[in-house]
Amino acid sequence: MEARIKYILILLAALLLNSCDKPLHYSMNNKVLPIHKDGKYGFIDPRGNLLIDYKYDEPLEFYDEYAIVKEDSKYGIINMHGDFVLEPGYSEILYITRYPKKLEVSNFEIIDDSIRYIFCANTKELVKTNFHHFRYWKNQKFIAQNDSNKDGVISFYGDTIFPFKYRDIESLDSNSTKYEPIHFFSKKINTDYAITENDGKEGIIHISGREIIPTKYDKIGSFVDNLAIVINNNKLGVIDTSGKEIIECKYDNIQGDWNLRILYLRNMFFLTNNGNNPILARLGDYWGYINLKGETVIDFQFEEGHTFYDGITSVKKNGKWGVIDFSGKTIIPFIYDDAGSPADNKLPVKINEKWGLIDLDGKTILPFEYDRIRLRVDNRYPYLETKVVVNKKNIGKVFDVKKDVFFTQESTGIDFWPCYYLHFTYKGINYLYFDSHKKAGLVDLEGNLIIDPKDDFKNIYLGNIDEGFLILSKKDSSDRSYDQIYDLEENRLLKTRYLDARYKGNGVIKVELFDSTMGYINTKGKWIWKPE
Repeated sequence: MEARIKYILILLAALLLNSCDKPLHYSMNNKVLPIHKDGKYGFIDPRGNLLIDYKYDEPLEFYDEYAIVKEDSKYGIINMHGDFVLEPGYSEILYITRYPKKLEVSNFEIIDDSIRYIFCANTKELVKTNFHHFRYWKNQKFIAQNDSNKDGVISFYGDTIFPFKYRDIESLDSNSTKYEPIHFFSKKINTDYAITENDGKEGIIHISGREIIPTKYDKIGSFVDNLAIVINNNKLGVIDTSGKEIIECKYDNIQGDWNLRILYLRNMFFLTNNGNNPILARLGDYWGYINLKGETVIDFQFEEGHTFYDGITSVKKNGKWGVIDFSGKTIIPFIYDDAGSPADNKLPVKINEKWGLIDLDGKTILPFEYDRIRLRVDNRYPYLETKVVVNKKNIGKVFDVKKDVFFTQESTGIDFWPCYYLHFTYKGINYLYFDSHKKAGLVDLEGNLIIDPKDDFKNIYLGNIDEGFLILSKKDSSDRSYDQIYDLEENRLLKTRYLDARYKGNGVIKVELFDSTMGYINTKGKWIWKPE
């Protein structure tokens, strides 16, 4: 009987933890919008209907099902119906974040004078704690700090999983990074691991409570496909999830640009090896290719090189560029002054200060008359194909290598370089958004100029394309920033200017007026809720 009761208690605890562990990901609730009147705050739905009356002193946004509110100088937590899951009575309530900016919305850090608690809104459990500065990891485990500002890992109920001995612990989230909530690759980062740091050295721990590697490396990248790049004494190698150094830390570079990647985006700093592709590496002054055993498969003989794509890559040898395959065999001879990365059996190359585009037989596709050519492959969207951006006397256009046609016509004054660009589709029409020389523009794939970069818009926020609008940012003559809405369906720029405009979802845009009051409009610029 005692064993059966013990089993039931364990099962109930597991159910409570699972309940508190959902939802795991931050999601701002766009169905409940905060409003204010006469110094009090309430909430409306996306149609402007009042859901929760004006009675709170200082509400924050709803995140998933909960919002922190202030009433009579004390903080509490309400659900979407306006019912308290934690009555006001606390001096401060904090959302517990994923490292460092994403919210984990079921759990809260509660402060009542000098006493601290951790609270699960789903189960309404309030647990006293001696720790602070909580960051959510996963499976109801939290990174926290003690009074000596050392990091450790605890369970929701306060059990120590990792002792408080680290200067910092950084969990790895597949949807965010330490610096920006952005992830450019489709591969999943293994979030069971976290990076520890002491005295400028990094190590790895596992969610189960195992220390995989003590703090001994200068930098450690994210685990992708159970592999991570590491740096020690400015030399790079690769480890697996057991901590074994499968590629010795002796290389001066792996894949290129490692210093940029590790400095700004840890989650971009990983081994982007596909299948059995040889891995680009540098020893001293020369580049070569290795495998995942650390064996050299193509000798270190190149002054520069690129990663393999579709079994080939371009490399520089004796001052000239050519193309090789996996075995190191020359596919295109070393006769070019410069070359980009090959894709779809095409290669941008340079001769006598001019760029052209060739195929792998050396046949010219685009003549050698361009100042610059960029070959861009983007498989994130199903309607995208390989595109080539070319420039000639500061006139930009884009070439579709699948169809061998230019899908944007030459347009004087549009310089696509340096250029970030992105395709999207709305109601069967394909658009190209570009950002050139810090000026944003928009063309459709018939070459029609929708938004001219000469209009000096600094940014185009795409929002939800299915709802047919864009948010454009610009500065006026007094250097004050403002936003405007562009209606894609009617192909027109709405006249009203806002100090700030932010898409909230469900056809709602939150706007700030120039008198600093807030309101909500729909994608056509009509008021949903207007400040009085």
